[in-house]
Amino acid sequence: MSGFSRRTFLLAAANPGEELNDVHSQLNPTRVLRVARPTNPDQLRALLK
Repeated sequence: MSGFSRRTFLLAAANPGEELNDVHSQLNPTRVLRVARPTNPDQLRALLK
């Protein structure tokens, strides 16, 4: 048996993106469309605007 249910598979297929875990609780996976990784303060400022 796989590590995820049919429901999880179907939700993932319907919601493209990447699944991340809540850093604090480690309980709540969240789907995001993209992950930004700024390499300098100017890029970070641009992302926050």
